[in-house]
Amino acid sequence: MQNLIAYQKFPTAEDASRVAELLRAEGITCEVVKLQAKLAAVYIGTEYTEQYELQIPQESFVRANKILYSDAAADISNIDTSHPLYAMTDDELKDIIAKPDEWGPENYSVALALLKSRGISISATQRAQLEEERINTRSERKPISGYVLVLGYACALMPFLLNGLHYYNSTKVIPVWYFPGFFGVLIGALIVVSKTTLPDGRRISTFDNRTIKHGLAILGMNLLAWVINGLLLAFVVL
Repeated sequence: MQNLIAYQKFPTAEDASRVAELLRAEGITCEVVKLQAKLAAVYIGTEYTEQYELQIPQESFVRANKILYSDAAADISNIDTSHPLYAMTDDELKDIIAKPDEWGPENYSVALALLKSRGISISATQRAQLEEERINTRSERKPISGYVLVLGYACALMPFLLNGLHYYNSTKVIPVWYFPGFFGVLIGALIVVSKTTLPDGRRISTFDNRTIKHGLAILGMNLLAWVINGLLLAFVVL
């Protein structure tokens, strides 16, 4: 069975299924997955709204893009003048052409049609340049918020502090592992394993090297806390 990864997200199952059928007709394996509320909240970073994810093989991304984002514009006569894209400026429509992975194939073809009706054509060379610029932009690995790092380190340090307080205040050591420690593990792991999928299907680390080093440090501190707890349990409490 082919390994499928996220290609695009859609607001409705119908939208996702329509695109999936287009790709299946060209021999590309597809699967539509309904995102769970918790996952949507973590990865999208906005208030939860129901979404559906279209998954395809990583090696099929470039081919799928060529199928869905060709130079074939929609028929302008079939586009209702109440369509939201009608109110967009030329630059806003060009932005849709530059970011097809955000807007989807339907909006892409409508934007092409509206630009063409305004006497603006986007050549294949221009589209290839926009695609390259989009990939370069998405390839930029960013640092994580400083507040998240502070929280991660605080959660990683908490078990050491709590164990020390228990040792100081009690004749019998009671090793502890509170929830903040687990939360620190979660933050560190998310930093280290988080990936971004580029429009051409390549997957890269979401965060820059400096942030990843912080994530590894947070994980290492939590691992050390586990070791200390084990030693206390084995040699002090018993």
